[in-house]
Amino acid sequence: MQQDWRLRLPTTGQITDRVMFKATPSSPEAPFAKGRVWLLRAADGYKAWEGWSDAGGYYTATGLELGVEYIAVGIDPYRNHKATGAGPVVATEAAP
Repeated sequence: MQQDWRLRLPTTGQITDRVMFKATPSSPEAPFAKGRVWLLRAADGYKAWEGWSDAGGYYTATGLELGVEYIAVGIDPYRNHKATGAGPVVATEAAP
């Protein structure tokens, strides 16, 4: 990924994580498949990345500022669950 010169820190960071949901407060967590995921920069709420989770709830966000904290927001495109935020998660250099 090339540097995004609009941002002051290197934009070679990445976050690989998993989004989960709970159907009820007492139920176990389950993978949130095909969920819309936003990564918001924790410092100011800037939406730095948007993508989708796979069938296992995993996503990989790229082009992020290294060392910056982000809040992951899971959004249900089918509107069965409320949007939920979690984090912070920190962007690190992608493994070669």
